[in-house]
Amino acid sequence: LKEVLDAWREYIEFPDEREYIFRALWDIGTYFAHLFNAYIYDYLGGVKQTGKTKVLTLHGCIAFNAVNSHNLSTASIFRLVQNGRCTLLIDETEMLQKPTKKSPERALEIRNLLLSGYKKGSYVYRCEKVSKERIIPEKFEVYGPKALANIGGIESTLEDRCKVTIMQRARDKRKY
Repeated sequence: LKEVLDAWREYIEFPDEREYIFRALWDIGTYFAHLFNAYIYDYLGGVKQTGKTKVLTLHGCIAFNAVNSHNLSTASIFRLVQNGRCTLLIDETEMLQKPTKKSPERALEIRNLLLSGYKKGSYVYRCEKVSKERIIPEKFEVYGPKALANIGGIESTLEDRCKVTIMQRARDKRKY
């Protein structure tokens, strides 16, 4: 715990010491998440250049099987969460609030994954092609640790599943 706390203190500046403790325990907990019935998300908000992406990057270095991307297909997310029991880190999640015309279905699917994926036993069903003529429904478990970051905020239902931190610019320029 001390080494993880030291890493957080070295790279990120939070105004409250409890933020370091939360992040260190959250990262350590990702190794044991499947022992719990639920796992709180880490949500980071705030204006540009406050260190949100850097926090996700540090989670990516410490958390269990972390996958850090804002450009994953929903099909790959479902498989990574289920098969790799990964810690999912999603930056720039504004598309959940304002889906683009190009991919409104993707935003809806990611939103649904996030709304249900904090609790053990949460599944999504997708049809899988097993042969030329045969398609069968397959279930994917979506439970697991997730951290999100954006500038635009999140809806209240998703916020209820998160520890919310509104980031502020660090005084030390190396820490954002």
